[in-house]
Amino acid sequence: MRAFCVAVVLGLTVASCGIARRQEMQARIQELQAQSLAASQRCDVAVPAGNAKTAVERAKCQTEAWAILRPIMPYPDLQDSMIAIRLAIAEQVQNGKLTIAQANEQIAAKRSELAAEEQRRNLANRSVAAQEGMAAASQSAAGPHSCTWFGNTVNCF
Repeated sequence: MRAFCVAVVLGLTVASCGIARRQEMQARIQELQAQSLAASQRCDVAVPAGNAKTAVERAKCQTEAWAILRPIMPYPDLQDSMIAIRLAIAEQVQNGKLTIAQANEQIAAKRSELAAEEQRRNLANRSVAAQEGMAAASQSAAGPHSCTWFGNTVNCF
């Protein structure tokens, strides 16, 4: 009975560590999101939207605001791709090769493309996790994995 109580206390301790870690992570996410939003708002004041002559400066400012979120991005390479495209489009706007409306259309198309890629990756990850779960369940259903002997008693689990 004592071993059972120790196991329960140990399990609750480990579970509470997981809960505390999750709460810390959620607080960190909220903190970074607030910092990024504040930086983006500073960009809106310093380099207002709608001026083709400052498109590159605005894109760089917004890039710095988005970079704050990088540590919590599930796929930072997708963010990098969006940043590169946005800077390239901003250069075209500033050089008079694209209008702001055309640039916004291209950016929206790229965002849509990257959102679809993120969904594809998430689905692939869930599929792998489901397969791993089925494999683990199959393995545990196959029978005992280890046995201990104490005198004439054998315990398998």
